[in-house]
Amino acid sequence: MGEDLPLESQINYWLNFISEDVRLSIMKINTTNYNLNFEFYNGSNWDSFSTENSAFGLTYSLPVVTSLLAASPGDIVIIENPESDLHPKAQSKLGELIVRCANEGYKY
Repeated sequence: MGEDLPLESQINYWLNFISEDVRLSIMKINTTNYNLNFEFYNGSNWDSFSTENSAFGLTYSLPVVTSLLAASPGDIVIIENPESDLHPKAQSKLGELIVRCANEGYKY
């Protein structure tokens, strides 16, 4: 998205923007497999949960956020129900990311 940050850092920025005190942890298992966990800040520590045991809104929004951030200007990104299972405030914040990408030349 034109940022100088690595993709993982951009994803974490937007996940935390959409749903406060959340980040994604990516652990490489081998050359082709990775373990994804969501981490939630409980006020003093980060608690880790597998994506299978996390809120549906987060697991549904992760591929949307990733697709948007990995796209290049001029790319077409098809998104179906990006708001699925998200709190209205989180829906609005995800909309901000979509608008920002659209303003940079992405097509949806």
